[in-house]
Amino acid sequence: MSIIDESRIEIEKGILADNKEKAGQKLSAYEPEAAAQALKKAAEAADNLGELVAGARGDNYHDEAELYRTEAAGFEAQGIDYLSDSNLYNPSQSSEENESAPKRNSSQQPSGSQKMQGSDKTGSDNTGQNTPSEAASETEVDLSVETPEIDFSDVGGMEDLKAEFREEIAYPVEKREVYEQYGIEPIGGVMLQGPPGVGKTHITRALAGELGWSFIELRPSDIVSALFGESAKKVREGFNTARENAPCIVFFDEIDSIARDRAGAGSSTQSGEMLLTEFLQQANDLDGEVVIFAATNAPEQVDSAVMNADRIEKTIEVPLPDAAARKAILRVHLGNREVPVQNVDYDQIATNMDGFSGADVKAVAQSAARRAAQQADEQGRIIPITQENIQSAVDDRHESMNTEELGGYL
Repeated sequence: MSIIDESRIEIEKGILADNKEKAGQKLSAYEPEAAAQALKKAAEAADNLGELVAGARGDNYHDEAELYRTEAAGFEAQGIDYLSDSNLYNPSQSSEENESAPKRNSSQQPSGSQKMQGSDKTGSDNTGQNTPSEAASETEVDLSVETPEIDFSDVGGMEDLKAEFREEIAYPVEKREVYEQYGIEPIGGVMLQGPPGVGKTHITRALAGELGWSFIELRPSDIVSALFGESAKKVREGFNTARENAPCIVFFDEIDSIARDRAGAGSSTQSGEMLLTEFLQQANDLDGEVVIFAATNAPEQVDSAVMNADRIEKTIEVPLPDAAARKAILRVHLGNREVPVQNVDYDQIATNMDGFSGADVKAVAQSAARRAAQQADEQGRIIPITQENIQSAVDDRHESMNTEELGGYL
């Protein structure tokens, strides 16, 4: 296999993984149309991989693509109601796992997901009782505990935020004896507020790597369950796992979906009350060896009890990156590739990306690399990523953002 094909495979794997993750995020945010569009892009990347790799691995990628197209069609036709009938992929499964997984057709239930039958999405059989297999499956939480290999040097820009994290979170931990003499204890919890894609998860994972701590991420899709009381059990399991792996940062993504404001119209349910109560009890029962980070782009939807909890001691705004930060982020995402980057005016590109989030800048770098790879394929030799590649990617991203603002999807 040529180096060009290997580069194309890595690029398509990245596109596949990014869109699988995006689909899961959009479903957690109850945006089925956006999830369907991400699944379509994942299907396209899987098909491309199917063409690039040989034998059974290629067939598996094509089967994977067909599954994503089926799921996308279901969400477009039925919206979020399709989820209970879905053969939805496991968002945490990697492309490498997919390569070795046995082939299945769209009528088969993939491992790792529990399909509820004989009920109206309540998790009960026709007798009104939860079946043992359903209850056992729903209470299991597949948590990934990691000690991140990244640190603040892997975070482009965000210098003020990194300094704040060091001074208020890292130093009281790393220099505990000195700080304790002044009556300063490590912060127990932080609420990160900011628009989607600004890097709230990334910088928190980098903080864990900086400290050498364990890191656990809990998303709404990991916690929210249709079975009564199961969501609260999952939160308890998550906190217990954090204690077992202390020192640890436990990161709650989209906390507004987990601890929704009870004052909102029609938002309070008995199951939701149990989930919120469990979260608060567990949070207040932690010691300094476990730090909570919670992220939201809708702080007005987070219940006031969370914002006033003893453990959530600090709220930090994470804004869209400025020009200097966009430049730094782009350098990070272009600099981790084997091919050279030549004759790029980073200042001009950063100016042209005004209004972009960190996720947008990452997407620009990926798109620019893909354009250069296509040109290399046509010319039969490795060529550098250029200003033209990057600017074309910026222009396409602007067009995509404008289309989404008008209510459409690419």
